[in-house]
Amino acid sequence: MKAMTRRLLAASTLGLLASCTCGAPSSGGAASSSASVASSDLAAAPASESAPASASAVSAGYKGKTTSPGIELGNLDAAIAGADKMIREHPDNNGTYAKLVSLLLLRGRVLGKSADLVRAHELAEGIPAADKESVPSLLLRARGRAAIHHFTDALADLDLAEKKPDARDSSAQIRSIRATIQAAQGRYDDAFAFFDGRARSAPTTANLTDLAVVLGKMGKVKEADAMFLEGELKFRAVSPFGLVDLYFERAMMLERAGDLDTATKVYRAAYDRLPQNVHVALHLAQLVAPSEGVTILEPLAETSDDPDVFAGLGILKNLLEAHSGDASLARAKVLYDEHFTKLPEAYADHAGWFWLNVGADLEKAVKAAKKNLEQRSTIEAWELAFAVATAAKDDELLCRAQREVKKMKYRSPRLTEALGKVEGKITCPADGITPASSASPGVSASARAPASASASSSARAEKKPAPR
Repeated sequence: MKAMTRRLLAASTLGLLASCTCGAPSSGGAASSSASVASSDLAAAPASESAPASASAVSAGYKGKTTSPGIELGNLDAAIAGADKMIREHPDNNGTYAKLVSLLLLRGRVLGKSADLVRAHELAEGIPAADKESVPSLLLRARGRAAIHHFTDALADLDLAEKKPDARDSSAQIRSIRATIQAAQGRYDDAFAFFDGRARSAPTTANLTDLAVVLGKMGKVKEADAMFLEGELKFRAVSPFGLVDLYFERAMMLERAGDLDTATKVYRAAYDRLPQNVHVALHLAQLVAPSEGVTILEPLAETSDDPDVFAGLGILKNLLEAHSGDASLARAKVLYDEHFTKLPEAYADHAGWFWLNVGADLEKAVKAAKKNLEQRSTIEAWELAFAVATAAKDDELLCRAQREVKKMKYRSPRLTEALGKVEGKITCPADGITPASSASPGVSASARAPASASASSSARAEKKPAPR
């Protein structure tokens, strides 16, 4: 019963999180692959998350102490203030800009502060004119653009940097940023080539984590899990950030693979090290009892402007008492609108799931799903596209999703299932596809039924507590 309840909560609360790519790709990390392959290869293509890692060890046994969260975050604030002062005193120092951008991206990602993300991007774009076209400046600008999911522009900066006479000195950094963007776009094979080589030559916790994330998205869950555990064994730092990143990425992989018990334990290990980490807290909150989930999220609502926090908190409160979370949900709606207007590519996936489910605005959901696809073709992006197009009866988007997903080398089970529900049931004139037994264009009633059932289940979950 407990596992059933957690799955119900996951369906209702984290339609907007379970399929998301959380955090900005600033130094290496997760994404999904959509490499095209010949149709004859599709049947043999590996499916992402194909085997729940239920036998996974919860931890490699790291027991070392890390700096307390309050002190670590205080140190981060102090470092940002110091870098800020340096820029005021030395506005032409490129290195100081790079340091401040890195620190702001870290704090913004950990605490869910959109203002840090906006400022980091502005700083990366605002390098002094005399230095704008140097390799370091181009790399900084690429990182700032990638952080707000302007991947095409970021890759153009890297291409320009590579043509500079002194590019060789920054070759490793260029390749690292490029691989990170490739992963975030869903180009897993390209990203894997770099991350695998780097992890072999320098098997650090961070490098092993990046490689494990890519392996997980390629469907190699057991191999990825072993890599995560090896990365934990390599951990020797006093700052909790790297270890928490590893735990979060591993738990998210296990969650998507269906191993909710182990995922919950690993999320909790991350939460114990850094309870202020918004992404960790959000995922953990939807896998525990609603009352505990509320306790986890309430402190974050006091300091974060992340709309996911208010959405998750509102849903969980409403599970405990009808309408008690309505104010939080109203706040989430305002924040999703603000953030999507300001940084549409960065918030498209989260906003899309929110408006599809809790926000109940299909027009906004469709807009967000299509915006999301402009910069990346990941498993998660197409899961959102299928869900939104089905609910909105948008056959043009469904046909596009069917066409593109059929080309994908790596698919999640839910993406394969979504594809199976529309194949042979929709009319796609541009592709010359007409259902054999269809009297009218569009998706048949039976093909649309699962989306309606899902929506009804989500609504029921929000209105009353789930059985425990």
